[in-house]
Amino acid sequence: MSKIGYSKAMSNIAITHMPKQLQIHLQPGKIVLPEDLRSKVIAHWDQLIAQNPALHNGEVFSIVSSQASDEKLQIELQQTDYAHHLYNKQVGNLGEYEVKIIHPCSLLITADDQLIFGAMGDHTSSPGEILCCGGGIDLADVDGETVHIEHAAAKELQEELDVDVDDADKVLAFQSTYLITNSDVHITTVVYVVRLRQTSDEFQAEYEQFAQTLKARGETPEFGELFFLPRTPKAVGDFLQEHESSLGKYMPTLLQTVVAAYN
Repeated sequence: MSKIGYSKAMSNIAITHMPKQLQIHLQPGKIVLPEDLRSKVIAHWDQLIAQNPALHNGEVFSIVSSQASDEKLQIELQQTDYAHHLYNKQVGNLGEYEVKIIHPCSLLITADDQLIFGAMGDHTSSPGEILCCGGGIDLADVDGETVHIEHAAAKELQEELDVDVDDADKVLAFQSTYLITNSDVHITTVVYVVRLRQTSDEFQAEYEQFAQTLKARGETPEFGELFFLPRTPKAVGDFLQEHESSLGKYMPTLLQTVVAAYN
């Protein structure tokens, strides 16, 4: 797969166009950690839970093999858990037991050409981090041995932003467009670009109602803040400079690429 470019800040992050076919399979069984490593993972998780009781130790799927070409990307996954993933992310040096993640995210573009993404809420595992709507794959996205990452992306859009990708009155297009790889931490991001029929004002008004509904039910919105950023080189450049310390690692590469692609 030919690269579109690299992040200016981090040369280990590369972006490509999505291949025509993406096939993800889940292998049977779960990753079994050695007892000493598992004890460290559990101790680390207990510390995190003490700080943030809202965390949930759900399933996580790690890449165990992949084959890529311009036409096709085939990935094999095996199940582990969120405690293992966070230990890998925050402590590291796991060798053969390193967690290698593939996950979807969605960047929204409004009818008046603004980009929508947000800063994670204080109750999440990445408070304040600026990211696109997205999340991990779970068992609801698995049918037999087949993993439907598009289902995961659509589910996160519904849960986090109240966007129904099948609502043709509000959504013009929902398409997997880019693949971002971070060779430093072994994370692969499938980026869906969501073209909305709504303007930024229309979307924001509906989102604020959605957020109020969640709060009335005793739930907390995933994003602590939403950003509506004009899709221009200057606006994106200024934003990246102003928020450099809070940006998710793939965000500079993605925002710069989307500005260039649609100009």
